[in-house]
Amino acid sequence: MKAKPSGSATTKKPEEPKEVKSKTQTIELNIKLCCGNCVQNVRKALDDVKGAEKVGCEQDLNKVYVTCTVQPEII
Repeated sequence: MKAKPSGSATTKKPEEPKEVKSKTQTIELNIKLCCGNCVQNVRKALDDVKGAEKVGCEQDLNKVYVTCTVQPEII
């Protein structure tokens, strides 16, 4: 009977963030929004994220609000 080498390591893939089912949350992000193009680019980028349902931007406060059904790490 052969013993397993003590230094053998198995490669494990890191777990991907999972979509939260039926739990909607609103995330507040602090993003510098210096102009209308910045607002448009942030909205466009977040609209492409699966699970992001609604995006709101307040340029004067440099705040972006995202209503989503995914973990904040994904946003």
